[in-house]
Amino acid sequence: MQTQPLPHNDYAEMIAIGCLLEGYQPEHILAELVPDDFYGAANRIIFAAARDVAAVDAPVGLFTVIDRLRTDGNLEKVGGEAYLLRCAGQVVSTTQAEGAVWGVRDAALLRKGYMAATNAARELATPGKNATELIGGLQSELLKITARDREQTAVTAKEVMTATVADIDASRGRGEISGVATGFRLLDYWTGGLQKGELIILAARPSMGKTSLMMDVVRHATLNGTHAYVFSLEMAARQLGLRLVCSEAMIDSHRVRTGRIDDGERARLAQAAAKLSACKLHVNDSANDLAEIVAAVKREREYTPLGLICVDYLGLIYNRHLRAENRNIEIGMMTRQLKALAKEIDVPVLCLSQLSRVNEAAKDKRPTLNALRESGNIEQDADTVLFIHSDDYYDREAEAGAQRTEWRSDLIIAKQRNGPTEDIPLIFKRQYTRFFPVDAVRQPAQVPDWYHN
Repeated sequence: MQTQPLPHNDYAEMIAIGCLLEGYQPEHILAELVPDDFYGAANRIIFAAARDVAAVDAPVGLFTVIDRLRTDGNLEKVGGEAYLLRCAGQVVSTTQAEGAVWGVRDAALLRKGYMAATNAARELATPGKNATELIGGLQSELLKITARDREQTAVTAKEVMTATVADIDASRGRGEISGVATGFRLLDYWTGGLQKGELIILAARPSMGKTSLMMDVVRHATLNGTHAYVFSLEMAARQLGLRLVCSEAMIDSHRVRTGRIDDGERARLAQAAAKLSACKLHVNDSANDLAEIVAAVKREREYTPLGLICVDYLGLIYNRHLRAENRNIEIGMMTRQLKALAKEIDVPVLCLSQLSRVNEAAKDKRPTLNALRESGNIEQDADTVLFIHSDDYYDREAEAGAQRTEWRSDLIIAKQRNGPTEDIPLIFKRQYTRFFPVDAVRQPAQVPDWYHN
């Protein structure tokens, strides 16, 4: 019985190799493809040799690639000089490079998709298997294939240093803000903003204002042109919308909900809503599975660049494909995947989390890293950990029947992988579900030596 060959495109592979040998757009071809994209073993070897030539800063062409193949003992394996000359002879114009790249990559995607589907079909036909897990696994695998995940692709020291110097030059004259500005001057000062590729955990006890602070950041970022994607697992999109518009208009949200606003306040709310409507903001209140969150982000990225991802909150995420021994291990798996998502999409991921009661029995209720609920991996995977703490909040609870509408809070930078730890004073005005800086102009004359932290 003859085995059906896997999807491939011999002509596109020959043209891609020929373009490399003729020096037609070699940088583009080497950046867009990897050896495994080629079906033919000879073509994989030749492509890898061309990549090795480029890595030592030599010009990629017929003679340099032949010399590399000969040095590696692979020239005869690929059919000798005759095969390379035949590939080069197929190319007549530099414009063929783009089509060849598309043809090779498309065939590679078909091949990988076919193999993933074939393996899934075999598993689905096996009695006793869990259909939901298998179908979800296939969806994740296909999504990874189509996203052309290159997290394991190594880069040279030259590429790393070139990108690093470019980042340094780009940051000159920009002040201390190198990431997404939060709107809180001291937080931006100490962190440089929310940094691309980083996982930021914002944690607090219930009702301390986690969601309010997150939406303060979202409101400021989107009003300044950042495209934010918010996953709300706890509140409906309309509830978040009400919070946003009330905090922007500075109108008591309870009075809005109970219909006790006057004409002037109604006009201010309409003006705030119109202003916020122009923002690049998406709110997703239906995705609560981690795979759905990742898939939604990647789909959105196909249409428009993203600048900030927010998840409210970690404790409500589940993953039907994870079968861990306990919740701690599951949470650890999810924080690792959120960190991987931040790196892949190259945007900050701000994820909310609840704190345990570990410090509440003590006289000093100030939270510490060991209060992160359910998993020590949260601390390990996060690049930055922020806590909201308020002694006034606990004093308010101690006052029987007290209905204080605002209280003093501290935003604690408890961990920062690439910066100092610090306390930032804030005022939380509950009626607006909004935080305000206590001192917007206080700024240390000199950043202290934080390397001991």
